[in-house]
Amino acid sequence: MTEGPEPTHEVRELWYQEDGSVIVYSHQVVPRRWWNRLTRPIGMMLIVLAVAWPALLLSHGWTWLGLAFAIGDVCVVLVGRDLILWGARRWSDP
Repeated sequence: MTEGPEPTHEVRELWYQEDGSVIVYSHQVVPRRWWNRLTRPIGMMLIVLAVAWPALLLSHGWTWLGLAFAIGDVCVVLVGRDLILWGARRWSDP
């Protein structure tokens, strides 16, 4: 079973001391996988549709249906937000 690409170190901050020494603060970064590039646009599309669909229904006079979708689309917005976050860079746990 393959575990994927090896984590790499990324320097986050450098502190220069008075004596000339340098303190390096770094994290291990897990490289993105091929599907990470897809999760962000899909998450954004879900959020846009979750906001636009009830607005479209309400503007065409479908008040109760628009309100029902607006209430149900809270879950779709949360799923879209999670997809956007999953597409971001990941810090590996020590």
